[in-house]
Amino acid sequence: MPPVFSFFPNCYTALHWSKVHDSAHDSLFRQLCFLAVIWLAVSGCGTSNAPAAETGTLDLTDWSFYHNGSIPLDGQWEFYPGQLYTPADFSTDAVHREPVFAEIPGPLVRHQNENSLFARAGFGTYRLRIHIAKTPALALGMKDVWSAYRLWINGNLLLESGRVGTDIHHEQLQYSRQVSAKIPDAVSLEIVVQISSFHASSGGMLQSPVLGPRKQQIRSHYFEWVWRNFVLGALAIMGLYHFLVYLFRRKERSNLLLSIYSWLWALNFAVTTTSVWMPATLFPDIPISFLRRIDHFTFYMSMPVNLYFIRSLFAGVISRRVVKAAFAVFSIVSLISCMLPLQLSEPMVVYMLVFVAPALLIAFAAICRAMVKGRPGARLAFAGYVVLTAMSINDMLLIGRVLNTVELVFIGIFLFMLLQSMALSKRFSTAFSAVEQLSVQQKKHLCIAAELEQRRLSEAEAKWNARFQQQEKLRFQFAPHFLFNTLNSIRASIIDDPTTAREMLTTLAELNRITIANRTRTAVTVAEELQMVRLYLTLEQARYGDYLTSTFHVSPETENLSIPCFLLQPLVENAIKHGKQTCPDELQVAITICLEDRDLILCVSNSGKWISPEIPSPGPSTGFGLNHLRERLKFWDGAVTQYEKNGWNYVEIRIAVQPACGD
Repeated sequence: MPPVFSFFPNCYTALHWSKVHDSAHDSLFRQLCFLAVIWLAVSGCGTSNAPAAETGTLDLTDWSFYHNGSIPLDGQWEFYPGQLYTPADFSTDAVHREPVFAEIPGPLVRHQNENSLFARAGFGTYRLRIHIAKTPALALGMKDVWSAYRLWINGNLLLESGRVGTDIHHEQLQYSRQVSAKIPDAVSLEIVVQISSFHASSGGMLQSPVLGPRKQQIRSHYFEWVWRNFVLGALAIMGLYHFLVYLFRRKERSNLLLSIYSWLWALNFAVTTTSVWMPATLFPDIPISFLRRIDHFTFYMSMPVNLYFIRSLFAGVISRRVVKAAFAVFSIVSLISCMLPLQLSEPMVVYMLVFVAPALLIAFAAICRAMVKGRPGARLAFAGYVVLTAMSINDMLLIGRVLNTVELVFIGIFLFMLLQSMALSKRFSTAFSAVEQLSVQQKKHLCIAAELEQRRLSEAEAKWNARFQQQEKLRFQFAPHFLFNTLNSIRASIIDDPTTAREMLTTLAELNRITIANRTRTAVTVAEELQMVRLYLTLEQARYGDYLTSTFHVSPETENLSIPCFLLQPLVENAIKHGKQTCPDELQVAITICLEDRDLILCVSNSGKWISPEIPSPGPSTGFGLNHLRERLKFWDGAVTQYEKNGWNYVEIRIAVQPACGD
């Protein structure tokens, strides 16, 4: 396709320099913009000292191919519109029509001074006579000619591309960029070119043939072939890379859009100019019209994809409606272009500039807006547009013979895509750096939190150890107290009833066995605690006889719940000790254990009245009692309540329900 791309005011190259902060990317950004502007400013300023053809004749007798190298055959060529002449026609004076002198490079013309870049379809014959000094091993290189042609030098047919025809049905278009075989040694060369253009939007020799040393021509031809196909491969690989990145991160659509954009241009390069050998080699019978439609389709669809990419890369810089409208317009145009005959779809490319230019201007304005907002990667994207703009304008001015440079649009596209990829990578890098910083901060916070938690656990463990030691101390204090009271009871029975005393000693031994077995445990089940209480009551029953009676009211679901060791025994002991002072006839003791909501209720009651600890009681006493019990219950978040009701004294313990303890 013709090298027609975006054109933007270059004054934007200095836009908002104050917004640039990052030194490395700022330097790259400024250098690229500066080089692009300098290229536009100076590339065409120099004047070439190469002679140009005048009225169909080019004098190269003073041109040294050894020192000056190749020379483009610019200038006025003879052109015979609507005629297909051969060299033999000129040698036999069969040509009776006066020629039109056409400027090369330039399009097909019909009359003198016609200067339309996009001429109508037609055919004709070019002729140029060259006078040179004797120089061996010359060759002629033909650049991209968007027409079918046949080329003779001194009557020898050296180059041919497609099939020249007088109408679209007889013409067969084929793209090629060729170098002729060795030109015969002669001091005078006659170049005759038959050319026809019915399939392309512009015809004629839009790039001048180049005459020069054969080795230099071949080297230049293959060098251009290599770098153009390098650009093709680079774009294809770039698209594949970003597509694979998208597969691993589906939420980031910028990678998918950039991969599609890269593949569109890679496919466009594959079906145009030097790279067309690839599909032609793989599919020899592929029609050129199909390749042209691919060319048009990829060019049109690259516009909305570019807008979608910029919108996904820099959110909020382009309206969704604008992007959707562009996608609809270019999709419709692509469909129409594929359905129309090629002779109609080719000129359509020119008129589509009415839509292409605004789309590119919108994209450029969005990039500038992203720069103003300081978006990551906006400067690189802007630099890509500047480079592409500079090289596109270079090619358009080259075709118009305003500049004397070389075609650069393919390098511009490659650098443009590379910088867009760098812009996307810059945004990812910024996001990744932010994640890294957050990760480092989070790691520090986690270390601090872990240290604080370790300190808290150490303090909690220290408090628990202290409470455990205090609980064990209280527990060990109880053992001598219990043994003291029991031995007093046995002593009182030894003289009066030795048999009962022996039974009490046996029961005491069993009770001590259970106590020793549980010496390492801080808690027992309700059933185990009741077993010790019953053994204790057996001792007291042997001492008091019928005077003492005891009853148990225990809910079955409480037997496997955990409670502190020796929790009930002190209460039963106090019930007997203090109850007998207020019940001269008969002492009754009742043990009740049940569940209430999520609490375990343990109640020891006795007939008689409550004796306050402030009132001294007769008989030996250590003053242990309820105070000891309250201290132990602090470790279980329990509470002790005492009250009187209907001539009975009640001591109630309430603790949270806990499962059976296995320690």
